[in-house]
Amino acid sequence: MRGSLLKDSLWFVVFITALTACGSGSTGKTVTNKDLGFRITFPEKWLVSEKTTKEPAVECESRLAAKAKDVAQVTVDVPDLSDDATLLSFVDGQTAGMDKRHKNFELIEKVQVNVGGATAYKVTYLYDSENTDARFRYSVYYLMAGKRGYQIETSATKEDFALYSAEFDNIVGSFKILPAQ
Repeated sequence: MRGSLLKDSLWFVVFITALTACGSGSTGKTVTNKDLGFRITFPEKWLVSEKTTKEPAVECESRLAAKAKDVAQVTVDVPDLSDDATLLSFVDGQTAGMDKRHKNFELIEKVQVNVGGATAYKVTYLYDSENTDARFRYSVYYLMAGKRGYQIETSATKEDFALYSAEFDNIVGSFKILPAQ
């Protein structure tokens, strides 16, 4: 019995280590888009769809996390900006009117952060789905380089968001703006 318990404990440690490695973002699918000037890495088991458009340039959907009721999503949009755009005007332009566009919109935070060595803004908000009884949580990261904006959108239901937060952090942390060609 003692040997069986030790063997089961060892398998549990190996299983947990494997799960941690899968969710760590250390391996995965890297998307490099030289035309739009960015690179980002997604967990290996996430479903990645590279687009030929700028908005979205990439869409990615998670596998269902343990105890989650729904999957998470990450998108990268790359809009062109005006010559006089600033990072703050980009953020304000993208977030203006959200309270009118989204049912029961609630702004959680709007803070300056660093993403991939670049200054960014993180805007986190909640809103209710128009079609279901779900409430969604989004954290959107805004960056810019020259006349190009970068918008990394992480989303899940409010109740599941924390289950995906480590993966979201790894994905956003992997984002890099590439040097202009």
